[in-house]
Amino acid sequence: MRPLGPAIRPGKRPEKPDDRAPMRRAKSWTFFSFRQSKPNTERKEPPVMSAPVPPPAAEAPDQRQGLLKKIVARLGDLKLRRRRGRTPSKDPAPSRAKYRWDRLMLRPRARKAILNGVPAVLFVLIAVAIGSNPGLRAQIGTTYQKIRDDVVSRPELFVQVIEVTGASPRVDRQIRLTSGLSLPMSSFDLDLEAFRARLEGLDAVRSASVYLRAGGVLHVHVEERVPVLLWRGPTGLEAVDIDGVRTAYVDRRSAFPGLPLIAGAGATDDIEEALHLYRQLRPIAHRIRALSRIGARRWDIVLSDGPLVKLPAEKPGRGVTRILALHSSDDIFELDLAAIDLRNPDQTIVQRRPATPETGAVYTLSGTQAEGD
Repeated sequence: MRPLGPAIRPGKRPEKPDDRAPMRRAKSWTFFSFRQSKPNTERKEPPVMSAPVPPPAAEAPDQRQGLLKKIVARLGDLKLRRRRGRTPSKDPAPSRAKYRWDRLMLRPRARKAILNGVPAVLFVLIAVAIGSNPGLRAQIGTTYQKIRDDVVSRPELFVQVIEVTGASPRVDRQIRLTSGLSLPMSSFDLDLEAFRARLEGLDAVRSASVYLRAGGVLHVHVEERVPVLLWRGPTGLEAVDIDGVRTAYVDRRSAFPGLPLIAGAGATDDIEEALHLYRQLRPIAHRIRALSRIGARRWDIVLSDGPLVKLPAEKPGRGVTRILALHSSDDIFELDLAAIDLRNPDQTIVQRRPATPETGAVYTLSGTQAEGD
């Protein structure tokens, strides 16, 4: 069953249908068309009738409205009374002095003068006031000294022990003897920089680092100089490192039994060359007493039970190779010779020991043969 029309909402009057709307006419036969128009079979719906809207009901008076108005009025009276008892609120607009101050601070020069100049002037005035009053100066000094003594004398800030790392027992003992510290002592009384400089002044110390650790420990880490040779110089026997720097004074050679010996002025300038020669002379190391520097130019090999071997100034390693070849082939060190001269690369000159102090004989060796001069 088809609905009769749209639903009618209560309280709204429906619109009247437009009676003047044109009706659709059915097509009929005309002179120019011979086809018959379709009849209009649409069903006309009856007009929608509006239902009568009932009159609005009279509104019931709100009984609580009068009570609510009374409460609001009462609260307003209380708020007004409270405001009357308070001071009037401050005007948010800036005063004339505040406005001028803000305008002054916008100027860069004025702002710098106020922020920097005023504190400086106050500091100068305070310093002048303190300086002109001897009693105030004495009181300030006494107070400062008392505060410092209270802080310095605290047991948590005392140095109790020295811890040394990176040093041999000999150097460790030397560091403790030369430290000059009477422990326990306050860390404020300890000059770490001066103490480090004193340690680096020791011959056996290349560099040192000193710092305080928790628990009252003064930690000392040193880089020790490693002696590689013994040098007999003008002041006596000394142990030197690879750079030729003295590491310690030596009373006797047995204190460093594993170190070879060099002698002569300028011998410490060519430590690496001396070590290279000692490595080449390892087959006859038990015969070598020392390497002697001659004229700061060349080396002589001093044997304990043999002749003096004079090496050339240029490429002394070749002279060592020649003397080792003569030793292995002719056993030259067993001969009664005073010196073997290898300074000439083409000849080997040997000198026999004199029978008397006044006479002597010199021989020239070409290969393995000796010729008398």
